[in-house]
Amino acid sequence: MPSVTISISAEAHARLKKLKQRDESFSDVLLREVPDPDATLPQIVRQLWKETPRRRRHAKKAAA
Repeated sequence: MPSVTISISAEAHARLKKLKQRDESFSDVLLREVPDPDATLPQIVRQLWKETPRRRRHAKKAAA
């Protein structure tokens, strides 16, 4: 898959790094965390509802 280089702030990088798991790339984190802009609101809400327990686990691991 082709890649693109982007510049982000140190703060944005720190937030991504907290969410990133060992087996994930930063691209994986972004695709998981950022809703598809073409998705409808009900689709976004369903996706967030499904992922809420996983997000809590990620936050606990990052805090540890």
